[in-house]
Parts: sequence; structure tokens; C-alpha cells
Amino acid sequence: MKKKPIQQRSQQMVDKLINATSQAITLYGIQGLTTGKVADLAEVSIGSLYQYFANKEELLSALIDHNTQLIIQDLRQILVNHPNANLEQLLGLAIAHGFTLFKQEDRVCFEIVKNWLSLPVTQAVDVIYEAGTQLALSFFLQHAKDYPLENLHTKGFIIINSVLFSMIRYMNSENTLISEQEMIDGLTTMVMSYIQS
Repeated sequence: MKKKPIQQRSQQMVDKLINATSQAITLYGIQGLTTGKVADLAEVSIGSLYQYFANKEELLSALIDHNTQLIIQDLRQILVNHPNANLEQLLGLAIAHGFTLFKQEDRVCFEIVKNWLSLPVTQAVDVIYEAGTQLALSFFLQHAKDYPLENLHTKGFIIINSVLFSMIRYMNSENTLISEQEMIDGLTTMVMSYIQS
């Protein structure tokens, strides 16, 4: 981002541009995304857009960052909403939520997943990994007697990346032999087996 918003009005402009980027992806896909289309949807001049974002890659990066923060909030809310759930139930809920995000009507998450390799998503994966590690640490500290873990960072890295990659591959394929529920169950079983090993 070229210019960090300091004043409330500037932050509102950035938010408007991020929302317009999401709308543009919904309407045109990532391949059809342009700064001109974003400016039109935000109802601002292209010059105003360029005060904050140098190009469409910066807009995409800001959108990915924004959506990543929402995902982290959602994961935290799953923990809050299910205080008595065991680890297997929480994993299933978190993975199911991931699939729900990929299938939203606006298709923004799906477009990001579909174009995974050509986007600046490394930072988002790093943020999700860090948030997942913090959430796991919080859970495992509360349940240390049930799940005595060694090497939480190593296991967390392997788990988060394995689950994300498997979900991305599933969402990008035309696989009709495996249902979404089978994916959720299989990933949950895989993670539980690895944790308990």
C-alpha cells in the first residue's frame, strides 16, 4: 500500500477500495480485475485509488490481508461458541467453515484459491499459520492432560499447511468421487491421528 490511512476519512477510502476489489473479483474474476474497474465500482477517480494502491496486486494483497483477519476472527469465534467441544469437533467445525468460505456467493475466496499460485498469498498463509498456532496453543494449554504435545510449532506447521493444501486442491478439482463431508472427516481424522502420534 502506497499511503497508509491515518485519518478516518482515509481509512474509509481504503475500506471502500477493498470492498470494490471484492466486488470486481465477483463480477470479473481475478483475471479480469483492473484498477479502473475497482475505481468505477468504488465510485472514485483512478487518481484517488492510486493515492493508496500502486496497482491491482496491491489491491489484491490488501483484500487478502482483510479476508485473512476475518478468517482469524471466525476461528476464534468457533472456540468461543463451543467451549465444551473436544479437539476433533473443533477441527471439524474449523475445516467445515473453511469450505463454507470457499463456497460463498461472492466467490472471492474461491477465486483466491483458484488462482493461489499467482497471488501474494504467502503472507496470508503465514498469518493464518500464526493465528492457528496461537489458537492451538491456547487450546492445548487448557487441555494439556488430554493432549500432551511436543513440538507444537512443527506439528502446527505440518497440520495447517497439509489441511490448507488439501482443501485448495479439492476446491480446484472437479473431483466428484469425494464429497465435501468426506474431505472434512478425512482431514479431521488425519489431523487427530497426527496429533495423537
